[in-house]
Amino acid sequence: MPKIGAKAATYDVAGSMPAFVTASAGAAAANATIAPATTALTRCFKDFIFLSTGALRAWLRSAMKPRLGLESRRNRPPAPPSAHAAMDDVTIAQASAADLDAVAPLFDAYRSFFAGNDDFAQSRSFLHERLCAADSVVFFARSDALALGFIQLYPLWSSWYCRRIWFLSDLYVREASRKHGIGRRLVQRAVDHAVESGSSSVMVELPHREPHLRQFYADLGFHQDAVFDLARRNLIQPNA
Repeated sequence: MPKIGAKAATYDVAGSMPAFVTASAGAAAANATIAPATTALTRCFKDFIFLSTGALRAWLRSAMKPRLGLESRRNRPPAPPSAHAAMDDVTIAQASAADLDAVAPLFDAYRSFFAGNDDFAQSRSFLHERLCAADSVVFFARSDALALGFIQLYPLWSSWYCRRIWFLSDLYVREASRKHGIGRRLVQRAVDHAVESGSSSVMVELPHREPHLRQFYADLGFHQDAVFDLARRNLIQPNA
């Protein structure tokens, strides 16, 4: 087998790339002739290895990404329930004197917000009297042991119709529990109670400083009275 020009493939340890060497010194001329081609071939081979390695790394990253994402999701603590999900267990109940401590903080927050009265002892005492005397009806929304909102109705009578009228005096939902339909559910429960008690209507006062309440109640079937306008004569100064 001729040795001139024969090549043996070995590896350049430093670069881990194939290097071509001749088998005898007599092939130097031949090697000189093919050197440029060998250099070009080596360069192309290096470029091929570089591109292949880059493509392989990209493929590995792409293949591992879903698994890494899956592992991170597995190790991630469970997400807290959404606000809507947390509202699924809300129930509406009629309050009694036994529920005073649950509802009184809401009643006091209501008075503080609308009337500027910041007196918890007075709020609790007043609500206790109403519940014990049964001269008002209070419904409250709760989730487990936490009261989220309340509505209070006072009874009136209509001489025109010789029937009861309910005055919707108070409606309040704690700030953290708003935007979940609790207020609407409380109003609907009050309307259901009025129907159950054979009443002719439910009345509500709308504070001028809360214009959005007009639409809120309109969506629930309330409308401006076509027969009466409300007039009031104050006998004590506000906040007295």
